[in-house]
Amino acid sequence: MPPDFRFDSDISRAATIPAAWYRDPGVLGRERDRVFARTWQLVGHADQVRLPGDYFTCTVADEPLVVCRGEDNVVRGFSAVCRHRG
Repeated sequence: MPPDFRFDSDISRAATIPAAWYRDPGVLGRERDRVFARTWQLVGHADQVRLPGDYFTCTVADEPLVVCRGEDNVVRGFSAVCRHRG
């Protein structure tokens, strides 16, 4: 468990998070659960899939994604939820 860190909104007392947090696997796991899994994550720009059939791949929290524009002109993102059939 990483050490406690108290956020202080007074910028004159600002400090960085403890160095150990940058390499602690437990902190990374909590960030995935509390940040990446609960909020929208920007993965690209609509211009990357300007035409139907255009696509790009990306990774969010170690999960590979495919973003494409369908023949109906709708942009969709896909995750390999069922990896053995992905």
